[in-house]
Amino acid sequence: ESGTCTMRITQGGLEKISVQTRVISDNTYSTCEGFSVDSTKLDSSTFTVNVTIESGSRKGSASMEVN
Repeated sequence: ESGTCTMRITQGGLEKISVQTRVISDNTYSTCEGFSVDSTKLDSSTFTVNVTIESGSRKGSASMEVN
């Protein structure tokens, strides 16, 4: 089943990076293909990474703060 993964990186409440990639699936799991990120858009302060996966009727997300 096809789908989309989206990664958003925010710093200080502002979205700095937003990238999408496709979902890779088999009978037992689904995962994101991988992301390429231009880290020069980020400074050295704390940022938040949020990844959302949508595949068919299923949707999930995970978020992490990085120091």
